[in-house]
Amino acid sequence: MMTDELLEEYKKCWEKDRLVINIGKCPKCENLVSRVKIELVDASVAFGQTKWNAISCLCPSCNMILSIQIDPVAIMNDTLKAIGKR
Repeated sequence: MMTDELLEEYKKCWEKDRLVINIGKCPKCENLVSRVKIELVDASVAFGQTKWNAISCLCPSCNMILSIQIDPVAIMNDTLKAIGKR
């Protein structure tokens, strides 16, 4: 169920019948999150030698990790470098 505070934040985000930003709630500190801090991290398969560049999305208030994913910019750059070597 949506709290009054969260509902008011959502209302602020609507402009001419379109949502302009996304807002969520941090599961740890319960602050509203409309942006995240990004940190670069390494990702690998358990017991594997292959590593990938990844990013973690953190709550700006308490630094709780909200998600981790492969870094799309690094993948694009690696792909362009590999194509250039052919």
